Amino acid sequence: MSITKRGPGQWLVRLRRKGHSFAQTYSTYEEAEREEARVKAEMTGGRYADRRHEQDTPLSVLLERYLEEETPKKKGAKQETNVVKAWLRSDLARLPVASITPRHIAKWRNERVRAGRAPSTISNPMNSLSAVFKTAVTEWGYNLTNPCTGVRRPTPKPPRSAYLTAEHETALLEVCREPGRPAWLLWVVKLAIETAMRQGEIRRVRWEDVHDWGIHLPETKNSEPRDVAVTEAGRRTISEMRHALGHLSAERGGYVFGHPDLPVADGGFTIDQVAYHYVKAMKEAVRRTGMPRLTFHDLRHVAITRLRYVHLDAMDLSKTTGHKTLTVLARYDNEKPENRAAAIRERERALMAKRAGITK
Repeated sequence: MSITKRGPGQWLVRLRRKGHSFAQTYSTYEEAEREEARVKAEMTGGRYADRRHEQDTPLSVLLERYLEEETPKKKGAKQETNVVKAWLRSDLARLPVASITPRHIAKWRNERVRAGRAPSTISNPMNSLSAVFKTAVTEWGYNLTNPCTGVRRPTPKPPRSAYLTAEHETALLEVCREPGRPAWLLWVVKLAIETAMRQGEIRRVRWEDVHDWGIHLPETKNSEPRDVAVTEAGRRTISEMRHALGHLSAERGGYVFGHPDLPVADGGFTIDQVAYHYVKAMKEAVRRTGMPRLTFHDLRHVAITRLRYVHLDAMDLSKTTGHKTLTVLARYDNEKPENRAAAIRERERALMAKRAGITK
């Protein structure tokens, strides 16, 4: 018998065939039996590769190497660093990489689903761990099977719908411009509403990229430059913003709001800084008006819903918003059905009037 029980939750598979030897411990008999069959088939078919190196290497080694060599290359390095460090604190980090199976990943996922975690906070770490294994195989020469491949991610929540009436917008902007709040808050919120730019894009805007026609973004979430053409209201916002903040350009290193990669104490303009002051302003606007509470990212939904009317079509709109696919863009179009119906009837009346003029 090549499978023996060594203690509670310890099943040892020991094989020796055609000059190859294999010994590995598994936590369940079913897993040991499955791996025994796989290794036997590989040995018999001449496909077996010695994985003692992988059996002696804990996942923590791969995670630390990935954190040092790969993560710094990425635009979202800060966020990925937090994700990888969370994996380093997990029980899986102590396991040999050769012993980690889809069952371990599914168990990790299920525990978080039962805890009520949001689907994205489960899927994103799974995707990051999958990238670590993929890099270990393709770049570092490890003989591994990616245990994340094929493991289902939680079903995403339905996309949010965000609406902002003219009355509520006025109330929010009034709160943002009140004395005692940061001078930049009003302009950050107005840019979000007028341009549909992401928060990270707004934080990185430099004065040299601000033009009368709009804003050039040399660096975006999709790693491609983008030109954000603005409406007449957007032009007014840019003009007023230049008058209010332009004189601070030199001390902010050419950035409109501050260096996006420095701490606040060093003249930086951080994501946490924006989140803190925006949430405070939104709470006050909600208290005064009873308006729905919108996240900063909800303002992108609001902007896209409005901008759809002044663009030629969805493809034209995507050039402004930076969406790669129209499917994703559609999730941000949160037009109320009654407004859409009214717009359809308006276009119908215009078309009928045009046809009537032609037949006369």
